[in-house]
Amino acid sequence: MTPEHLAAWRKRLKLTQADAADELGASLTGFRGWEGGKHPVPGYIALAAAAIECEANPEMVTKKLRRLLLDIAARIDLFEQGSKQIEDRGDPKAKPTKIKK
Repeated sequence: MTPEHLAAWRKRLKLTQADAADELGASLTGFRGWEGGKHPVPGYIALAAAAIECEANPEMVTKKLRRLLLDIAARIDLFEQGSKQIEDRGDPKAKPTKIKK
């Protein structure tokens, strides 16, 4: 997702930057950095934005589902970046998952 796509997504949903950041579970500073092109938009943010847009009303996406989608997308990002371990945040007693390449 490019910064232009992120801005277009926010405007389609008629959200302020602060509201968009809140919907995505991100900080306003982080969101502004992505939308302004200062930092690349992470894959998990693009996935969360797509999930929110699929709903007629962004409030319909439950916080639990949103957290799950963000966690899945974060794991995909880490795998794509070649991370050797992915921490399992769902179970505090779980051991990190080793990734073999």
